[in-house]
Amino acid sequence: MINPYESPTAINSAAAKVSSRPRSWRTILYGLGGAFLGYVGLTILANLEDWQFYTIRSFVTGEIAMSEITQHPADRWVMFSLIFGFILGGAAVGFWLARRHSRSSAQRVA
Repeated sequence: MINPYESPTAINSAAAKVSSRPRSWRTILYGLGGAFLGYVGLTILANLEDWQFYTIRSFVTGEIAMSEITQHPADRWVMFSLIFGFILGGAAVGFWLARRHSRSSAQRVA
């Protein structure tokens, strides 16, 4: 039963403080999960390149053979960009999904 002498905003603010802690852990876990999935995607791309499937690195360097690609000066920056693009991109998608999930669960409660 609701106490008529207590402000409804006080009840909501206390409930928000209690439920904010699990949401932050969920956000961190979603971000780490997204980064892991980005790493898996990068590993798959790297393994495909070992099987003569040259994608981004071949387009940027203009070389076809893997020995020529690795000797090209731009390859260092391409690999750096791929690593951070996949891992940070996966983490960003994880954070976005956590935020979307928390908003939809908050709307269901309200």
